Amino acid sequence: MARRLFKVRFELDPSDCHGTGSELLWAAPAADPGTFELQNSPFHATGVSYLDIVAARPAEDSSTFVLAAA
Repeated sequence: MARRLFKVRFELDPSDCHGTGSELLWAAPAADPGTFELQNSPFHATGVSYLDIVAARPAEDSSTFVLAAA
């Protein structure tokens, strides 16, 4: 059975060379509640990689998750 995937939004600085304010990565729920395992590599977001575990909370629109405050 396939795992359910969610999108986690990484906020970016739009004044950087890529010119975008965020990047969405696919993620699967990890063992601890509120944590996700990234299922693809970022193109612009730095400091994270494929299979990293990140903490995220539901976004206001509830269709995605956003990184939890560190």
